[in-house]
Amino acid sequence: MTFNPEIYDDATEEASTTVAKKKRRVSLGLAIDAETGEGRVFDRHSGASLIDAVAASSAVPGVWPTATIAGRRYTDGGVRSPENADLAAGFENILIISPVGRHFLATPPRDLRADIAALERGGSRVMLIEPDQPSRNAITPNLLDPTTRAPAALAGRAQGRGGAMAVAAFWRRTRGANGAAASAAAQ
Repeated sequence: MTFNPEIYDDATEEASTTVAKKKRRVSLGLAIDAETGEGRVFDRHSGASLIDAVAASSAVPGVWPTATIAGRRYTDGGVRSPENADLAAGFENILIISPVGRHFLATPPRDLRADIAALERGGSRVMLIEPDQPSRNAITPNLLDPTTRAPAALAGRAQGRGGAMAVAAFWRRTRGANGAAASAAAQ
């Protein structure tokens, strides 16, 4: 698959304009400052190019080098959390797609269940998609093992097809709830 940053920029600009009207932000990715350990969200207003933001967000320690942006070195945001779900606080409806799920033993110390509970206490509706058993079996503990790519992709695709209706229902309920609220506010 090829990547065309111009198409991405056009789509991101359109999404950012829509989101700005709703006073929300659009995140490109999270990376960790290699010196301070602090997380940094890169969006279209952060001053980082898409390529640099993706490089920083993908710089797995011990596998790929850190990425330098504005004189700071950054590493993979997954060091903090595979999902970084807490960064969605304040959004009404949140779909979390966890790359490894709650059952993966090597995840960082952030507690996804606690993050979801905090989001829900804050008034968000949350749907979590995490790898099912066939996907977990395909992923294996070594997430960077190239021999697991095809089996994991096929298992994920099967899970995605099986769960597509539930995701569609989540967003339909979202539109229905928002439409009902807008209708009540208009009266």
